[in-house]
Amino acid sequence: MNKHISVDPDVLKASFIDGKWQDGSKGTFEVRNPHDGALLHNVGYAGADDVAAAVASAHAAQPAWAALSNIERAQIMRRIHQIFLEKAEPIAQMITAEIGKTITDAREEVFEYSAPSYAKSAEEILRHRGLSFPSTQERTRNKRLVMTHRPLGVVAAIKPYNFPTDISSIALVHIVAAGNTVIWKPSEYAAVSCAMLGVVFKEAGVTDGVINIVQGKGDVGAALVDAKGVDGVFFTGSTATGRKIAEKCALHPHLLELGGDALHHHGRCRCRYGRRRRDERLLLLFGPGLHFRGTRAGA
Repeated sequence: MNKHISVDPDVLKASFIDGKWQDGSKGTFEVRNPHDGALLHNVGYAGADDVAAAVASAHAAQPAWAALSNIERAQIMRRIHQIFLEKAEPIAQMITAEIGKTITDAREEVFEYSAPSYAKSAEEILRHRGLSFPSTQERTRNKRLVMTHRPLGVVAAIKPYNFPTDISSIALVHIVAAGNTVIWKPSEYAAVSCAMLGVVFKEAGVTDGVINIVQGKGDVGAALVDAKGVDGVFFTGSTATGRKIAEKCALHPHLLELGGDALHHHGRCRCRYGRRRRDERLLLLFGPGLHFRGTRAGA
């Protein structure tokens, strides 16, 4: 893998808000290679004011985005798919550098999972239909009850390290294809590989403010959950953090994908069983969550 991946300096900034890369109010944080600890990047750190600006941008953009026809939004999703494929190789290399996946698995993630998510969602949004029910209030067959779906509004997407572009893309594309806008907080361990998608969204013609990115650690995610103007939260990560979000969002729409079926170590692609064990019973116990000959655990 190329250890000197060329990236646009803008993607090292703290946020992508209203279609523009911006510095953060909390300085920077380090992203290091999990294999040798070498410093890869200093990435901008978003503060509470940056989170508020991202929410305001998403809120302002949402009505016009929702007013687009399904076909128009689907066309943009298809463009994202095509441009993503064109830029997928350096993103895969960055995933390998940031979280320690083999380049084979990183390429599989971006080419086979992440990029196609946008094309698939384009077809799903065009197939979506409402429901019709007979009225139960009148003695007539001339009245029907119709159920349709409307966008929720502004959604916060807080996503993990293990499949940084795949799990995030699944969330992002379904959020925006349905007419919502989003503020995405990627994992701090895969900050740049995720930020590189901001370039894809911009080139694909996604309306400014529809997809916003804020970088940082757990405090940024917490600020996003607490922010006024966020209509829903979609979180993938630890059960402990998920419980905190559930408590804060008890009367607020939220979707939580928690826990996992594998061991993990400090949120990186390292496993406590770093060396292969002769006892094959371990494979029976932990096999579903272990890859790379015992050196990686997926959540």
